Amino acid sequence: MSDSPIIEFKDDKPEKKVEEVKEIKEEIVKPEIVKPAETPFDRKPKIKKDKFIARDGEDLVFNFPSNMWFYTSILLVFLIGASVVTHGFNDVTGYFTGVDNTETPVSVVPVISPVNIIRLTDVSCADCSPLDIHNSVLGQVGVNIGVVEEYDLNSAEGRALIDKYSITEVPVVLISPVLVSNYSQIFTDVYAQIGSVESDGWYVFRGNSIITGFIYRDLITGEITGYPLPGNFLKTGDDVCVEDGKPVVYLFSGTTCVYCTWERPVFVNATSQFGEWIDYDGGNSFVEASFESDYVVVHAVEIDVETESPHLSVMSKYGGSGTPFFVLGCSYMRPGAGTAIGEEAEFEVLTAGICALTGGEPVEVCDAVSDVSAQFK
Repeated sequence: MSDSPIIEFKDDKPEKKVEEVKEIKEEIVKPEIVKPAETPFDRKPKIKKDKFIARDGEDLVFNFPSNMWFYTSILLVFLIGASVVTHGFNDVTGYFTGVDNTETPVSVVPVISPVNIIRLTDVSCADCSPLDIHNSVLGQVGVNIGVVEEYDLNSAEGRALIDKYSITEVPVVLISPVLVSNYSQIFTDVYAQIGSVESDGWYVFRGNSIITGFIYRDLITGEITGYPLPGNFLKTGDDVCVEDGKPVVYLFSGTTCVYCTWERPVFVNATSQFGEWIDYDGGNSFVEASFESDYVVVHAVEIDVETESPHLSVMSKYGGSGTPFFVLGCSYMRPGAGTAIGEEAEFEVLTAGICALTGGEPVEVCDAVSDVSAQFK
């Protein structure tokens, strides 16, 4: 073993005091913070993203579809858990809205004072739907809700309301005059079409029948009605429309619509039980096809090709802004395909819906779906 001494290497740098090292560390990890220039939007609270709400410069706007039937039926359906139609393809509804689905921005009237609400109910009706839907609708369109009162139809207050406003169905909601005076644009675009403004300014909702799945008591007949229709069809409230003494069935589709491609053969098979298709080759278009029947008239319109068809007015009347779109005898309508329930169930629903229009004819077809058909009444 060598006796050479151990060589130590010393740091020639001068030792630094702890305080000096700390100052150097802080200087390194704390860079100068440069604040961005403040803008008007830096001072605004964040707005929760919503398909009906947008910002236009300094103002908030609500976007309502321009067609009343579209908005009232679809918005109310959406708020009670049914399908809502959106732009493009909707995997739930099977509804293609890529054709003529423009929206018109509507400026919101500033909140001045809340609206008060009276809820008229029927405690004896266990199946009747709750009225919470109206709070949801009002809140969705920016209406501030104040005092909420509730009366049973058999109470003194309830009987007085029924007599005063000629109410024919319960549960029902009444909204104070502030709805009309302070929220005039919302009232005009949404509520004016589905209720009445009474002489004292109070608004009475009279659209229970257009809310799919909304169960209520008809005070004229005493019956409980409004149970959901098969296949998510909606009642329009209109009488059955006829041509040559036969009810009319409409299917509005599009040659490039994926859901229409699914729906078209199911529709053909169902309607073929009532008549015969002429010049339909099984393809993606009904343009050259016609239908002959002793029981029902069928109009199948490809809206992207038959742009001048007189039947498009029917689609517009019931709020159709996408394809496929059904109108059965002007009494029932539905946006979207039956993909959610499948081909077999959709075939049965369409058959039953048509049987409800034909009075159960032909018997050999309609007897097989009589239970489902009865639900369309």
